[in-house]
Amino acid sequence: MVWYNVAGEKKRRAIGGRMIEMGVDSVRVSTMNSQRVVVLKETGGDKSLPIWIGPAEADAIAVKLRGITVPRPLAYDLLYSMVKIITTVGGKLSRIVVNDLQDDTFYSKIVLDFGGEGLPTELTLHPDATPYRPRKTPNIEGLQLSFVWGGDRHKVTAVKEWQGQSERSLEVRDDDGSVFKLYYNEARDHWAITEVSIDCRPSDAIALALRARLPIHVTEGVLQEAGIIFDPQADKPVPDS
Repeated sequence: MVWYNVAGEKKRRAIGGRMIEMGVDSVRVSTMNSQRVVVLKETGGDKSLPIWIGPAEADAIAVKLRGITVPRPLAYDLLYSMVKIITTVGGKLSRIVVNDLQDDTFYSKIVLDFGGEGLPTELTLHPDATPYRPRKTPNIEGLQLSFVWGGDRHKVTAVKEWQGQSERSLEVRDDDGSVFKLYYNEARDHWAITEVSIDCRPSDAIALALRARLPIHVTEGVLQEAGIIFDPQADKPVPDS
């Protein structure tokens, strides 16, 4: 199957909005330059989202779409096996999200959930770190924190905070671009981690999602900016009116 390149360049940053669930419709080949395109299709809707990817990533996605069994694990099979082992510390693979578009480049993240049905995974503030004093820290943004989790020290920077009467939720980011959602109970001086978002390429995230059977979400802003209506009978996108 081929893909017709009818969309112009998209430069505006598109981020935010509600999450829209998508499915992998197909992997196609451009008639313009023979590059591969993975097409996501809105669940229960009309819009599709074409994302340009490399040939290796296209093959990894196509293998799972067609139910082909390979004699040896591909890189994404290995990644999935490693993630399953890593999540034994209390988390689970939750979903992938295509959350940004900048200068024709899509950005996405893999989300691991550490809350689940039980208690969130506990962590501790590192002894050498600056103490976190909620009542004396009115502006949390930019605050440097350091935690011990899984036996390792993690240095992070606070991005934003949600305040309750005795509980607070923090969103922090490490140097690798991963985003952690933390929970702090002031009355108990108790820290926990509820969610981790790992920065990745959409093609890698989609290949992993197919293997782990994860839901694929796209932010509303990205779909509005780059989404198209696809005509299945003509096998090409419907031109903008």
